[in-house]
Amino acid sequence: MASNDEILEILKGMQNSILGLKDDVNSLKDDVNSLKDDVKSIKTQQQEDHLILKALEHSAEVNKAEHDKMSNDLAHIHGDINHINETNKSLLEMYGEHEAEIRSFRRRPV
Repeated sequence: MASNDEILEILKGMQNSILGLKDDVNSLKDDVNSLKDDVKSIKTQQQEDHLILKALEHSAEVNKAEHDKMSNDLAHIHGDINHINETNKSLLEMYGEHEAEIRSFRRRPV
């Protein structure tokens, strides 16, 4: 059977092993806490990025709506210009007819 000294040596070895394991567990706890802090920071940054993305999407939608409105306005302006051009052509035709009539009246003896 083992003597008291041998048992004490075995117990001291076990105690040292347990203390080492406790240190390792504490080190792991610190690492886990550090990882938790990192994840929390990443989540916060992700939320900020999400808000920025939403703001950019809204801005893009507003810009598209403004672009569509400008395109629509431009189409109306184009139509108005075409109408003005047609009116101008008609007036020029009428003016030409009047000029021809005035010339023919001038040639007639009074």
